[in-house]
Amino acid sequence: MAEAAMTAKMKLPPDQPKDKPKRRPLPDQIPRNDIEFSPPKDHCTCGGALRQIGEDVTEELEYVPGRFVVNKITRPRFSCKRCEQFSQVILPSRPIERTRQGSTCKLP
Repeated sequence: MAEAAMTAKMKLPPDQPKDKPKRRPLPDQIPRNDIEFSPPKDHCTCGGALRQIGEDVTEELEYVPGRFVVNKITRPRFSCKRCEQFSQVILPSRPIERTRQGSTCKLP
């Protein structure tokens, strides 16, 4: 009985899911441009065929004079069937790292 009471007192709060976004998503009413960066070739350096195993999606806010636009950047991840090496295009640089600001947005 004493063990059950001790265990009940030591109960930890439930863990929050780790893939919960820290920022709210950009509003859906803002127009979106879909951009996809794929590797320039469809085969690995070893000669094996590449297969898609996932993708990373990044949204950045751009200001076009008079309106805002969201660029939805998709970068597919590929794996070689023969040597199991991963391949993915590098994300273009941003004016301010770890922000959603695009290259044409200017801070006030």
